[in-house]
Amino acid sequence: MWSKRINFGIFPGICILCTAATHRTRDICLECELDLPQTIYPCWSCGLSTTHTSETSDTSELCNKCIISPPPFSHCFSAFEYAAPVDLLISRFKNQPLFLYGKVLSETLAASYLSNHMCYPCLLYTSPSPRDS
Repeated sequence: MWSKRINFGIFPGICILCTAATHRTRDICLECELDLPQTIYPCWSCGLSTTHTSETSDTSELCNKCIISPPPFSHCFSAFEYAAPVDLLISRFKNQPLFLYGKVLSETLAASYLSNHMCYPCLLYTSPSPRDS
């Protein structure tokens, strides 16, 4: 842990979105992180936003599509909507050698996951990019 403190003291964090000093170990400032499009009422099965609220029904944790045709996995977590600037961060991480974007995405995903769950999952899986033909 002391190496992170020394590294942060020499190279302070710079926000990858607005280029402001972050004043924290994550390379995204708090303002930009709070502006990321959050997934509201995510479906427990597919991770997409639902129109349900927690008071609507017993099946409020699932979207209509997953109630009708459940996917072959038991749980999916999505911290953010696939919208600007998250789509740009993912695209830059996948298509350019910008590993800093992946680090920021994984740190914010992990923090969001732990704020909604008690422990880390056994397996993390990311969807591969479609190949250009």
